[in-house]
Amino acid sequence: MGVEKRTFRDQDPVNIEAAELVGKLHDALKNNNYTGHQLEVFLTRIVFCLFADDTGIFEPRDIFLDFLETRTKPDGSDTGLLIAQLFQILNTPENQRQTSLDEDLAAFPYVNGALFSDPLHISVA
Repeated sequence: MGVEKRTFRDQDPVNIEAAELVGKLHDALKNNNYTGHQLEVFLTRIVFCLFADDTGIFEPRDIFLDFLETRTKPDGSDTGLLIAQLFQILNTPENQRQTSLDEDLAAFPYVNGALFSDPLHISVA
């Protein structure tokens, strides 16, 4: 009859939890008037960074997590600025970066492609 039987598996609970956390981040940013294209690009970049951190695209592993945990203030007030800096670094080939660049930022690789090419507007409190 030309019909194939497809079997669907439940999603890994870790994937479900990650999707829920990204959804919560989306809602929190949207409630803070960070909306539209800027919000969607920001979330796409964050998901890429989390994936790259977890899969070894970023080396050493967990460099993104460590950067956020060690370089941002406990109240999160400087997180947006540091992430904006990181996105700029990810869009800059290593041989074109300032030689005096902070070593934690310099450790991140260049991400070829357009994912980090457009600047995002990040408000400063």
